[in-house]
Amino acid sequence: YFRHENKYGLACLARADITNDDDGSALSVIDQSQRGMRIKSVGILTSSIIHIQ
Repeated sequence: YFRHENKYGLACLARADITNDDDGSALSVIDQSQRGMRIKSVGILTSSIIHIQ
């Protein structure tokens, strides 16, 4: 659960694994320092906390 200004939200987080292909091309666009550190999230926002409880 989180609050941002006058909105409330609920989010589900998951780590997004970043892997190399056999030829190493998967990381060509992604900075090497970010390997394995990306997060995906799906969430909802509402003006009332009652709607997400």
